[in-house]
Amino acid sequence: MKTNTNRRVALITGANRGIGLQTAKDLGSDDITLLLGVRDLAKGEVVAARLLTTPPRRP
Repeated sequence: MKTNTNRRVALITGANRGIGLQTAKDLGSDDITLLLGVRDLAKGEVVAARLLTTPPRRP
């Protein structure tokens, strides 16, 4: 079994608003696995669902 070692992962703190949310949107469109650090789990789940259903932005 071959493992992909080129996988990129980003941990974003404060990912449910402001700069953290914008960073999540930008990185999520670049095929990077995102780990969202949030204080309020319910708000984090809303953001995660939104990120999963939003088509990637391409410049």
